[in-house]
Amino acid sequence: MAARTTITAISLAPGQTLSDVAESTTTIDAVNGMKILTSSPIRHVLLRVTNTHASPHAVTIVAAPGVGNPRAQHGAAGPTGSYPVEADGVSTAIPATTGVRYVGASGRYFQTDGSVLLNFESTHVGVITAVEWA
Repeated sequence: MAARTTITAISLAPGQTLSDVAESTTTIDAVNGMKILTSSPIRHVLLRVTNTHASPHAVTIVAAPGVGNPRAQHGAAGPTGSYPVEADGVSTAIPATTGVRYVGASGRYFQTDGSVLLNFESTHVGVITAVEWA
């Protein structure tokens, strides 16, 4: 995989409002994936993802390495039998042609550098906007 396409999240301060974020979009790079840069240490990010392809598609948010319940720390099954490593997050399918989904990224998806990594199905076509708030 080549370098991911990087976009910077739009920052929203407390009490601040935005016009429709659809006006600030970036074309999805389905081949290389995308990297969302954030500036807030609080790490609240909302993604607006569209799909203009003729088939429904989902977005995968890559979990940060080392998140979860390592077996060495919690025994063979981890606490309450959970998986030793958290799985990547997958959105619900974004409907074909005119679909729009809002996807939230929680703390386990933030990489050590504070970014969020996204993977797309190979034929996914559309745009994305990232908004972060403190």
